[in-house]
Amino acid sequence: MVKISRINTIIFVVMFIGFVLSAKMMALFHLKITGFEYVMWFVFTAFLALINIKFFVRNISVKKTYFILLLFLALFCFLNYFFASVPLIRYVQGAFFSFLFAANFILFYNLRIEKRDFYLVADLIIYFLATIAVLAYLERIFISGHYTSFFLRGVSTLLKDAGMAATLLNINIILCLGMFMIRRKYRYLLLAAFSFITICLLLFMKAVAASLIIFSFFTIICFDGRTRRRILYVSGIVLVLLLVILGKPFVSQIQYKYKLYFGSHSEQTPRIALYIAGFKIAWDHFPFGSGQGTFGSYPVGKHYSPVYYKYNLHNVYGLGPDAVRSKKENFLFDTYWSHIIGEMGFIAAFLYIWLWFFPAIKSLKYLSSASGEKKSMAFIITLTIITIFVESFALSIPEQLQFIMMYAGLGAIAFRLMLQDMQIQKSLS
Repeated sequence: MVKISRINTIIFVVMFIGFVLSAKMMALFHLKITGFEYVMWFVFTAFLALINIKFFVRNISVKKTYFILLLFLALFCFLNYFFASVPLIRYVQGAFFSFLFAANFILFYNLRIEKRDFYLVADLIIYFLATIAVLAYLERIFISGHYTSFFLRGVSTLLKDAGMAATLLNINIILCLGMFMIRRKYRYLLLAAFSFITICLLLFMKAVAASLIIFSFFTIICFDGRTRRRILYVSGIVLVLLLVILGKPFVSQIQYKYKLYFGSHSEQTPRIALYIAGFKIAWDHFPFGSGQGTFGSYPVGKHYSPVYYKYNLHNVYGLGPDAVRSKKENFLFDTYWSHIIGEMGFIAAFLYIWLWFFPAIKSLKYLSSASGEKKSMAFIITLTIITIFVESFALSIPEQLQFIMMYAGLGAIAFRLMLQDMQIQKSLS
């Protein structure tokens, strides 16, 4: 008889792959089903709840601090509704997406997945994402398109876009390095290096910066002082060589991004304009924000919000009312934290960030553990959250299900397994 842990494992992997590929598959078959992946989430979640019902009834739990933070945040958002000028249905829709990560964290924290099945999930995801990268190279070689020199910039990949591929490859690096800590098999290091090279060739600067953060953390926690200095020295040489080898397109991207975000008239850049507006909204509506579903969240993509007129965002390229009906000129969801600050206000945004980082905060102390398994779990939890946080300054990925499955799904499973190990160790000592 198949164990419930293995069934949960299979469902988890199918969910992740389904969320990753859903947009491209619908495009290939010329289908347009709004919110299809979220319908998938409801179906899979209901199925998981059904097959785990006996276990959930007896044992469902959540860390006390996490529950208290979630309760205060939900109460704050509930009160905010009475001060917000937004229809109830849109407010509920906005709140659903804002709290989706917490629902997933609680679900997967309580899901019965054994340690060996967790490692199986990590391996399957590693090879799946490596395959996505290989297919990107094949597309670049065999399919004509508008590419940047010899780079991968311009490939569509099997994902929604190449930017998503770059972020997922960073998660792949994290999983590879985490598994290397446990199994000490050098194929994981080779796969991590392959993922990093692919990210560099995709020419996404945020993803490259996130990669450097990941490798720096790995070096600091896994090696002593002398070895660490040697690795950092070699890494510096490699980075210089990369700049020389990759040449002008790479440097041009850095210069372009700097000018875009820090140059003159940068306030007219959609991402900068959204952040400026987010802080203004939170200040003008203190202690609450403009309310769920009013600024940078899902309902705005269906029904343009009056908030954009009030803060003169309708005159910014990609943020006007026409963006609702456009794909190429739509930057309404181009940032994440601006919408959290604007919709929730400063106090609730602080609680939200605390809740969002909670697993990473609690895992930090285990990064120095003598146990390879606990250190690996802590590394995967912490670096996945940090990486998505870095990327989310300019993307709305924390609300996308494929990423939720990583930082609030796989991260929640790793968090529970790590705490279980600590409880067992304490009981034996």
